[in-house]
Amino acid sequence: MKKLIVLIFSCLALPLWATPLWTTDNVEYSGFGTLGVVGTDSDFYGYRQDISQADGAFKHDIDFNSVSVLGLQLDLNINKKMGAVYQTVYQDQNDLSVDSATRMAFLRHSPNAAWSFRAGRTAVDLFLLTEYRDVGFAYTWAQPPKEVYGIVPFRHLDGVDVTYSTRFTDLTLRSKIFTGKSKSDIATFDSFEEYKIDNVLGISFSFEAIDWTIKVQYTTVKVENETLSQLMLRQGVSQIPEVVWPNATNFAEELSVNNNKVKYASLSGRYDLGEWQLLSEFTHINSDLLVIPELLAGYVSIIRRHNNHAGYVIVAFTDSDNFDITSMNVNTALLPPEGLALYHGVDQTMNFYASNQKTLSIGWRWDIRENLAFKVQLDHTKIDEKGGTLWLNRSSTPIPGQLLTPKETVNTLSTNLSFTF
Repeated sequence: MKKLIVLIFSCLALPLWATPLWTTDNVEYSGFGTLGVVGTDSDFYGYRQDISQADGAFKHDIDFNSVSVLGLQLDLNINKKMGAVYQTVYQDQNDLSVDSATRMAFLRHSPNAAWSFRAGRTAVDLFLLTEYRDVGFAYTWAQPPKEVYGIVPFRHLDGVDVTYSTRFTDLTLRSKIFTGKSKSDIATFDSFEEYKIDNVLGISFSFEAIDWTIKVQYTTVKVENETLSQLMLRQGVSQIPEVVWPNATNFAEELSVNNNKVKYASLSGRYDLGEWQLLSEFTHINSDLLVIPELLAGYVSIIRRHNNHAGYVIVAFTDSDNFDITSMNVNTALLPPEGLALYHGVDQTMNFYASNQKTLSIGWRWDIRENLAFKVQLDHTKIDEKGGTLWLNRSSTPIPGQLLTPKETVNTLSTNLSFTF
């Protein structure tokens, strides 16, 4: 509660500055924030921005924390070719610390206009909005489409990147390679565990003109750790007699995530035509892991601006194959209570990333002043059976015959004030 009160008063006070708080020739101290509230009409599915959040909004909840942000940034220009950036963000972290609040902390060297080298903690380059994913004022929507932005919890990369830019008349070609490691929580209802990825290797190309941008990106990562719950699940399955659970020992080994690769690819773009803007992203996730199925996701958004107002529509989706645990031919009648719990645990684990939903969103933005905007957005989401990955759900204790993530239609209303200072 104390954190929420501090956040609210900070968000209300900071927009009073229309320029950075403190600027000299070499140092600029600035910030951004969002004071938001969200609610849904579902007793079962709780809204969250991404799968790292262990807290969210269910029916009759008025949730501030999961959609409110406060960020501070320090830019240091060491000389004409070198600089440093530090950014800290509060966003209802499950475990708030200096490390979890540090989103960027890097040194930058730009020997000329074509080349840029960065070392340290940077924003992981996966999205069209990568560099300002947390800066709500920088984009029109009240909430980015979580079909694309919610499935990947990793927000930073500890490593290095190299960017090369060149111009052809009115066209800029920008290419980047990056490598490093990262970590993030992945959460279920009221619980979370930390996942680490290593050997991150990514490349991106963007083609930019005044009124349009096209970006292509491909990244591979290696899963570095197995959580305690995964280890206990595998050990439990391996101890079940194969006359009850056919091929249980081999299946338990296949559940391991250690040293397996996950691949992420995306195609995104922006097109401006007068007062109209078109934004779109499509992503593909594939892996060597049995527990991470192939996933397609994407959105198309049309925005219409007029004076200091903007209306918009977003159509978004995720599509993935579900795992059918009945295909394993487990004799559930012979399972003891703890074995039945393992059976449901496997079902839940194998379908955790199998997100299947479609969302239609409409929204409005009002730029109150040059650094302050009011936004409101209504999402209408159809969630398929076993497709509720992006939401929190209260079925922590499985009931035989009851789906952990049943089919449901959920309406979500979010509104916020976004600002920079």
